[in-house]
Amino acid sequence: MPAQYLSEVARLSPSRRASAYRGYLKRFGRQDTLQNRIDARVGLEEEDVRELTSLLTQRCQERTKNMVKWALMNAPNIMNYGIYGRLIKDQHGWSYCAGQSYTDEIRFVRELLA
Repeated sequence: MPAQYLSEVARLSPSRRASAYRGYLKRFGRQDTLQNRIDARVGLEEEDVRELTSLLTQRCQERTKNMVKWALMNAPNIMNYGIYGRLIKDQHGWSYCAGQSYTDEIRFVRELLA
């Protein structure tokens, strides 16, 4: 029986979790966000980590880039916040949908990850 909730996807074995997550997104027409991936305990691939690190750490010091990269590599195990739902992956890659101040919100997300 297909998963109805992200918590059901998170309870599956790690080998089946990624395909169940993709099926969940397709079946219910949901967006692929960092928040959903953390809820479903689905990790990020190396390309995803690289794209998100570059998106979140433009013009940052190497230390900050490494801290954010390390947090993203351990994405299923980090604390989940609602603002992670604004980090969206589509066919062109990862993007951030800002509410008001893009730079302030990116800084806030970076601080949560670091």
